[in-house]
Amino acid sequence: MTELTTSDTTWTRERIGDLGPSIDVPTAAEILRVGPWTLYRLIRGGEWDSTRVLRMGRTIRIPTQDLVELLYGLGAAQPVAATAVPST
Repeated sequence: MTELTTSDTTWTRERIGDLGPSIDVPTAAEILRVGPWTLYRLIRGGEWDSTRVLRMGRTIRIPTQDLVELLYGLGAAQPVAATAVPST
């Protein structure tokens, strides 16, 4: 699992999906283009309801699939089924 938090990263659906099953708050904040402390404040204040929040002790993680669905719509995290090409 890779955690990237550089400001010059271009986040695509595929790149977000490649981060693994869950991501840390600073990475989620970067993808959403907000400050990490803003996202921490929303989560800790119970105001964040856009995705599930996974708490493991003091660690807070965001499911990657939830973030993709937030950004690209429901079902966006599901793989696209290949279509058959008719033979001629």
